[in-house]
Amino acid sequence: MKLHVKGTDAGGLTGSSHADLEHDDTGGEHGDLALRRIEVCRISRYERQPRSAENPAYGRLKAAIRRDGLTQPLAVTRRQGAAGYVLWGGGSTRLRILKELAAETGEPRFAVAQCLLRPWRGEAELLLSHVKENELRGPVPFVDLAVAVASLRAMLEREADAAFDERRLARRLGALGFEIDSGTIALATYVVERLSPVLPLAAQGLGRSDIESTRSLDQGARALWRDWSIDAVEEYERVFRTLTARYDGPGWALSDLRRALVEEMAVRGDRSAQTVALELQARLSRLGTDGDNR
Repeated sequence: MKLHVKGTDAGGLTGSSHADLEHDDTGGEHGDLALRRIEVCRISRYERQPRSAENPAYGRLKAAIRRDGLTQPLAVTRRQGAAGYVLWGGGSTRLRILKELAAETGEPRFAVAQCLLRPWRGEAELLLSHVKENELRGPVPFVDLAVAVASLRAMLEREADAAFDERRLARRLGALGFEIDSGTIALATYVVERLSPVLPLAAQGLGRSDIESTRSLDQGARALWRDWSIDAVEEYERVFRTLTARYDGPGWALSDLRRALVEEMAVRGDRSAQTVALELQARLSRLGTDGDNR
């Protein structure tokens, strides 16, 4: 892949000559990389940025950019037919800082950034570029990873016009340079489809082991509910969602949900709470977890 150094794609930047304006993106479209200067107001952050937490180095980075300017190019791409650019593979904090400094100081050096223009390869590869970049900077919260995996699945299924099960999705993502196993994909699907809707506050703080224990508790309680014919399985779904949401918050603990499920099944099944708790514990042990993380 070749690197072409081009002029300024400055739109209406004051002081830019007509010769400096660079609107030809044929290099990028044909697979080459283009190095150019672009007004930061024409660059947007990626709307599906996988990491939701703010960069802890924000203050230090802003001070460095204020002092030295931008010392490495922003990677960008341009969607087909779009007038502006979108970040490729990270750079959200640096772009935000440049826009803030341009507004605060009025200095032209913050209004234009040196950028590496990458060819457009589609929405799935754009999202993957951000996922891989974020993983290089440290572990991504599992909930953020789960949302990204769900988005990737939807994009790839649209492109292929076919459904992807966990194994097929893992193979396709591996071919795109993102190694993830089918078990992780299945757990990510559980988070997006089952936990996040009822735990919007607590889910962000849950690690993988917390989520695995929650899923095991859910599976064990559901099987017990069904085997003891406590009520219709559809009623279990309603009870699980209601009780899970009841404890949503920063102090969410799986033990609270487990206790509430035991009490609900004891009342509905006309059994003692101790009997339900012991049977549930036995089932969780067979699943390989005590269901009581946190």
